[in-house]
Amino acid sequence: ESGSTRPKRGGLKGITKNLSSGFSSHVVSALQQLALTPLFLRNYGAAGFGEWLTLSASISYLATLDFGIQTFVNQDLTVRYHRGDMEGLHIQQSTALRMLLGICLLASVLALTIWLMPVDQWLRMDGSGPGPKLSPAVVSGTVFTLALMVMANIIFGFFVGQFMVISCSHVGQYWGNAKNALVILVSVPCLILKTSFAVIAGAQLLAVLVCIVGILFTLYRMGREIFPTLRYWDGSTVGAILGPSSYFALLFSTNFLVYQVPVLILARGVGPVEVAIFGTTRTIFSMARQVLNSFTQAIGPEVTSLYAKGDWSQLTRLYDYSERIVFSL
Repeated sequence: ESGSTRPKRGGLKGITKNLSSGFSSHVVSALQQLALTPLFLRNYGAAGFGEWLTLSASISYLATLDFGIQTFVNQDLTVRYHRGDMEGLHIQQSTALRMLLGICLLASVLALTIWLMPVDQWLRMDGSGPGPKLSPAVVSGTVFTLALMVMANIIFGFFVGQFMVISCSHVGQYWGNAKNALVILVSVPCLILKTSFAVIAGAQLLAVLVCIVGILFTLYRMGREIFPTLRYWDGSTVGAILGPSSYFALLFSTNFLVYQVPVLILARGVGPVEVAIFGTTRTIFSMARQVLNSFTQAIGPEVTSLYAKGDWSQLTRLYDYSERIVFSL
């Protein structure tokens, strides 16, 4: 009964909307490279840009702290929503959000220990490496602020996934694009003024927090019936959430191993200039791969929705045509 009055969205129209938001994210990504990379190189030099990439890579592993919870839970909530299980949806949603907030709060408190660690020495930014020397306060402040931004992005990502529940994934993706665009806008004046890395990180953190408020307002307007709440808790579901989520957590951890660990190795071994060269050329190479990712990511939400509705004939057709297109690309 609860699902009978809901508008039927999805199919080709849904995929098209997801594709449009996905390709627009590439536009934002390209603008980021065109706007920020030259400014970094001009005002901080190749070595300075390499140090910024190294600082960013040093805390990127924190993104795995969501343990894949948001990916699994948002898919599970989509199935529950389309099957009319609103009570189960709110319990699962509230339990998962409490878990994520608890993890992020604990990680943020533990991140305070960064101020007690010789991070500048570990990353060879204390003058022992070939790059310019940074003060311990700047290094620690930048790493700590970037760590808080990773925590904020985990919460933001959970809210982005909520739009898939109501078959509006493209709206969440547009908010992701808006967040990335705002990060660019606040970073540009910081780079022009040659502020410290800690100030740049602080401006970017503020941009993420502003977008969290914006996405919550949008979600309340579009999906009031599934708006997140902290009122419910079911401890018996924690294991059921973490079990399937661990699969996604393993996938996310490989991103750190493949994309961030090489940066740290280069920073320790040969210096920040080589990091800048490596990071820039890898970004150019990855643009072609991102086009393919846009298509596969656009299909994902529709697969989940069709599975939840039990529309096996449409799901079969979607798999058939999507596999042909993916292999062709």
